Amino acid sequence: MREEHLNRPGVLIVESNPGFRTLMASLIRSCGHPVAEADSVDKAVVKHRQTTFGFVVVGTSLGGGTPQDLRTSLGNVTTPLTYFLEVCEAGEIGHRMEEGADDVISLPLDPDIMRTRLALGTRMLAAKAACCERNLELERLSDSLSYANENLQYALRRFEILFNQIPVACFTFDADGLVHEWNRAAEQTFGIPGHQAVQRPLWEIFGQTFWSRGLVESALRGTKVEEAEWSLELGAGEKSFVGNIDPLHNRAGEVVGAISANNDISEMRQAKERIDQLLGQVTSYAGDLSRQKSVLEIANAQLNHLVGTDGLTGLLNHRHFQDELTRALTSTSADPVSVIIFDVDTFKSYNDEFGHAAGDDVLLSVARIAVRVVGNRGHVARYGGEEFAVILPDSDCERASECAEELRAALEGAPWMFRTVTASFGVATHQGERTSRELVVRADWAMYAAKHAGRNCVRIDQDPGEQSLAA
Repeated sequence: MREEHLNRPGVLIVESNPGFRTLMASLIRSCGHPVAEADSVDKAVVKHRQTTFGFVVVGTSLGGGTPQDLRTSLGNVTTPLTYFLEVCEAGEIGHRMEEGADDVISLPLDPDIMRTRLALGTRMLAAKAACCERNLELERLSDSLSYANENLQYALRRFEILFNQIPVACFTFDADGLVHEWNRAAEQTFGIPGHQAVQRPLWEIFGQTFWSRGLVESALRGTKVEEAEWSLELGAGEKSFVGNIDPLHNRAGEVVGAISANNDISEMRQAKERIDQLLGQVTSYAGDLSRQKSVLEIANAQLNHLVGTDGLTGLLNHRHFQDELTRALTSTSADPVSVIIFDVDTFKSYNDEFGHAAGDDVLLSVARIAVRVVGNRGHVARYGGEEFAVILPDSDCERASECAEELRAALEGAPWMFRTVTASFGVATHQGERTSRELVVRADWAMYAAKHAGRNCVRIDQDPGEQSLAA
């Protein structure tokens, strides 16, 4: 795979032997890292407090201290992004790793191994930094979700308390006539406990014709029922009630249910003023409850979007790409599914020459062009670094190759700021016999065949150029 250009973090060398320290400093500077030196554990702690280093390279002699002393002393001033690279005899490697070293290089010191380990550590530091940044963003969103949940629970409690304080029999129901809330006055008036009424249809609870499906449908059309008389046979005889039904609306203004207040006719006049006042408050709290639910739904949607998209380009990320590809392959048996893998040509040199900000602008522009060209034919993802991927459901190899060529031409012909940007494309098609991993691997091979053929071209996984590259 290609090596991405990464910012090179500073290195603190801790070694009491001046000759060996100078040798390591020269080697590390040749790798492009800024270097500071300390000949003892105490001096290393002072320097690390003044300037936090990405790497701490631990030599073989620490002026009377041990690597464990150094790690312990730096424990109070290091960050999760500090990487301990230690130099030791070959027989000490396992012991050093168990003590807490992030990586170990054995003597004699090999310049190539040092460069490789620094490059690997730099990638790990960059990955840790990206994870820390994403975790902070997730924590912020989690706090927002927690706050929304707390508000929702508070609104629910307020609604329940107020609903139970209404001195007349009240209940709410949905579009299917199922009861959702049943207050204390309803329990006392109708002689039916709340747990026996909730989630049962009204016509089953009351067993008579007034509370019918037609009445529920009328309420869901927004029809308000006032002063409707109905009766119920109770143990002490038949009781007559007068009922009011008010529609309940969601945030979009749609009727999603209704609330009914019922009272003995003899008590209606004395209680009417209090009923109207409390019903107004109940309706308001029901609206608050609906709004809190909407806030929670929006926050959950934002979280799902964040988890599934690339932070820079807004495209599907690698994980979501794999999920979409699996769905595409499992949702079809005979129809072909194609994958395009493409990589921006000479992107590392572009970053080196014009800087990472210019490189990010290129990646954003490539993403926008890819989304425009692919359109509704498929899904575009950032596969990693400067590598992108396209899923084309219901597209055979010919149509996928045409799409890749359109995209290649669009990139080459775009008005780039510093120099022309091109990409190399690999195309692979699933015909029912390949797994998602095999399909991606074949497309990746084809992309490398395009690189081998001189870049800025399209290759499919059966092209002669690919065969020669695989050989």
